Amino acid sequence: MSHLSGRPLVVAAVAFAALAAVLVLPGWRAGGSDLSSETGLVARVERRTFDVRAVAVGDLQPASSTTISSGIRSNRGKILEIADDGARVEEGDLLVLFDATPFEEDVREAEVALG
Repeated sequence: MSHLSGRPLVVAAVAFAALAAVLVLPGWRAGGSDLSSETGLVARVERRTFDVRAVAVGDLQPASSTTISSGIRSNRGKILEIADDGARVEEGDLLVLFDATPFEEDVREAEVALG
């Protein structure tokens, strides 16, 4: 019987593992066992929605741009109205409206000086 001396122990271990699998695994599948949450072997599947977001760092550059500047050479060019940033404009649309008051005073002073 020497060649069978270790065999009963192996058979008992295999039988115990099979019995444990029969008793424990159905509970894991149903989510009813505390072992499933501890071991991470089982996860519950639920249908949900999720947002896919891509975060990137960088600079945006326009395909084309045009620089428009004022010919006013002083700090008296107070802006009363200006087109919205990025607005599409057509020929003749108002881009910027300056307060004319300081310039009207310059015209009056020049007229008085000319006399």
